[in-house]
Amino acid sequence: MNALSSIVFGVALLGLTLVVNGTFNHKYDNSRPLTQEKIEQRPVNVTDIMNLKGNIISLQYNDSSVPEWILSGKWQIAPKTDNNTNTNTTGKPEIKFSSTITMTSIDGTKTHKHRLTDFKLLNISFQNSTAIINGTISLVTSEDDFGLIDKDLENVPVGITIMNANTIRIDIDNNSVKQHFGSLPIYGKIG
Repeated sequence: MNALSSIVFGVALLGLTLVVNGTFNHKYDNSRPLTQEKIEQRPVNVTDIMNLKGNIISLQYNDSSVPEWILSGKWQIAPKTDNNTNTNTTGKPEIKFSSTITMTSIDGTKTHKHRLTDFKLLNISFQNSTAIINGTISLVTSEDDFGLIDKDLENVPVGITIMNANTIRIDIDNNSVKQHFGSLPIYGKIG
């Protein structure tokens, strides 16, 4: 073995020794919890929910409670930009909600998309750290929907719940969409 090979071998052996020693003799800091014990809950208001956006992360189940569709996409709440104020003459905030949802079958063989647009606010309320928004939307469906629901639907009732400024729940009226989104809400994450 020549001198250069011996040096490289020695350095590699030293590195391996340090890795093994660090792995087995590591002292873990158990004073910190692995998960956050409790997210600080504080009351929210209209300002807290404006300009929120995030991802759709949800499953839809069939009548036998077996996952059938994976729902993914983006959503956004923003102030309407067609006037200079954020409230209308009734004192309600002017908010815009929109979303795109891609539904893919669990086996990956079928995919179609939905766009939720033209949100009209009916009412909004706040319960501690939760915002509850009710209104109507237009639902535009891609051509790949296999005829499951009408391509364009207007004035579909929708409930949007923002929890702890961290998660979102979207409840689309099942009767208006022929049970297309199943019996469970659509969930997502903020951020």
